[in-house]
Amino acid sequence: MQRKINVCYQEELEAMMTKADNDNRDHKEKLERLTRLLDLKNNRIKQLEEQLKDVAYGTRPLSLCLETLPAHGDEDKVDISLLHQGENLFELHIHQAFLTSAALAQAGDTQPTTFCTYSFYDFETHCTPLSVGPQPLYDFTSQ
Repeated sequence: MQRKINVCYQEELEAMMTKADNDNRDHKEKLERLTRLLDLKNNRIKQLEEQLKDVAYGTRPLSLCLETLPAHGDEDKVDISLLHQGENLFELHIHQAFLTSAALAQAGDTQPTTFCTYSFYDFETHCTPLSVGPQPLYDFTSQ
């Protein structure tokens, strides 16, 4: 009688050990598969971040058609040969603004003093000089 109980317990123990081994193997395989998927996603994220950085910092040209305005002859000239490989020069010129009659009415002044500020990606913020009037002439270039 005791022998039958021991044999029964032994069979149950072996079944539990086999099930535990199978579960352990399944979990390891699932962990390896998920690790591979995570690595693939991380590589894709890194690739997309590099592409975004290339676009943001100008190391990859975009096919944009922008109207170019003639440059003033007395502007500071920058020697483009001083740029390193992969660097580009970004120059922004703000010539003039036109305030509408509604904007002048809201300001409560027919000759307001204005200026413009702008930020580009993570570069420092730039400001134009102060200018007076409904059509302020800034004539400001930043690089």
